[in-house]
Amino acid sequence: NLEYPWKDMEDMKPTDLEYELFCGALESFCSKPLIELIDDWTISMETILPTIRSSIRIYTKAASCEEKVHEMDVELARWVEFGLSSSRSTSYAGSSQMAMIGCSLTKQLSAMHEKDLSVTFCAPQYLNYIMNIISSKQYCSSIRCEAAQALLDILFHPSISWKFMVTKIEGNKYTPYEQV
Repeated sequence: NLEYPWKDMEDMKPTDLEYELFCGALESFCSKPLIELIDDWTISMETILPTIRSSIRIYTKAASCEEKVHEMDVELARWVEFGLSSSRSTSYAGSSQMAMIGCSLTKQLSAMHEKDLSVTFCAPQYLNYIMNIISSKQYCSSIRCEAAQALLDILFHPSISWKFMVTKIEGNKYTPYEQV
């Protein structure tokens, strides 16, 4: 069920436990190879995903320095890439679940216009992962729709939508909007 990407999504407020889990996930997964922690990562993401935007805002306000906030942004982008990159690996049985988490994370984080993470997600590797999910026959329709919604959320982000309307990619005669 596709929704307009410019519609505001209500933030769910995290409980103390959910916020603690978010902070714990930031700490425990930071700079560690996520492939070795797939099961823990999947469970953590499914738990914190509904309240992740509120948790990020609370963490940002409580952060002692700008460096902590930057480290969090880098880690969040790494989580998104890990989830989306499962589209290239069919060896893991939960790749559909990981792709869904990656797409949901992309949607949640792209909706946070103040963070500008969509600027990160418009990098070619993220867009390739999303397009792989959309065009893959290995995923069910709901996952492919979630990927399409994630792509729209990236494309309609205020910081980058103008870029995608006018910029042609690497000699291609079409802009990303025309391609979509």
